Amino acid sequence: MNKTRVVTGASIAAVAGLLLLTSCASNSAASPSADPGDGDTLEIAMVLNSQTRPFYQTMIAGAEEAAEELGVNLTWQGPAEESAANQTSMLQQVAAGKPDGIIFSASDSVALSAPLKAIFDGGTPVVTVDSDVADPAARLFTIKSDGQESGTLAAERANEVTGGEGKVGYLGYTPGIESIDLRLSGWEEALKQYPGLENVGNEYAGLDISENQLKATGLISRVPDIDAIYTSWGNACIGAAQAVKQAGKSGDIALICVDADKEQVDLLAAGDVDALTIQQAAEMGRQSVTRLVEYIRNGTESDDVLVTHVLATQENMNEPEIEALFYR
Repeated sequence: MNKTRVVTGASIAAVAGLLLLTSCASNSAASPSADPGDGDTLEIAMVLNSQTRPFYQTMIAGAEEAAEELGVNLTWQGPAEESAANQTSMLQQVAAGKPDGIIFSASDSVALSAPLKAIFDGGTPVVTVDSDVADPAARLFTIKSDGQESGTLAAERANEVTGGEGKVGYLGYTPGIESIDLRLSGWEEALKQYPGLENVGNEYAGLDISENQLKATGLISRVPDIDAIYTSWGNACIGAAQAVKQAGKSGDIALICVDADKEQVDLLAAGDVDALTIQQAAEMGRQSVTRLVEYIRNGTESDDVLVTHVLATQENMNEPEIEALFYR
């Protein structure tokens, strides 16, 4: 199977670029209709991991912009409490309403594969966004951030800020969400390129910032001379920043975080976070709607899409291209 990568735009450290991973494989369980709904406006439904996270709010904003431009109706929802069971129930309820297409972000890549495949095999066109399912036959294609790249960028930054020698660790969400698992994989793989960096291990926490703070505190207590910590999502970043302050280690431990919630951006500006690897959430929303609608209306198949992360630091965070990526 041949794969190609195409990058548009300037350097990812300075401006947003779209990275496309194309594959000759495609799914065809759900067939497009030349005139879906007998001329009625297309109904597209998004089922996401969360109702409230700024990342998803930003993604929705991009999706809504695309929907308005294309003249389709877009609805979205996510569970109040994140779990595979809650999301499965919500997904099935949405599918029962017979939308023309579904955009889905899986809270558990394995547990959501079978429910999604049942809907897809039943004739509803489905694409995944942000977090894919384990079975690619359960959807047409996926649009997501390049999680491996985020881990690579974090390792590169850790090597830079430590001068190539030091101890580094990881704090992330409980394994199971594909997008986050890829970040850890990229981090661990990239660290092999830097023999002067000692990986002291990984800590995992759930959704609560307080739990993330506790796990970061434990990591710092276990390795008091740790030099850098990579956190793979927003609450882990905020919790780790609180732990570093509490330990009196501000300026001694470099935090390299995924995402760009307002609180994270404020922490970057204050110097409590060294760098952010930002997902282009709005672009992912736009791409998911645009490509799904093209499939439904015209039968245009899409390859999988990987969207680049962009590294923000105190040095470049005020540049318009970077500011535009901060979450809403």
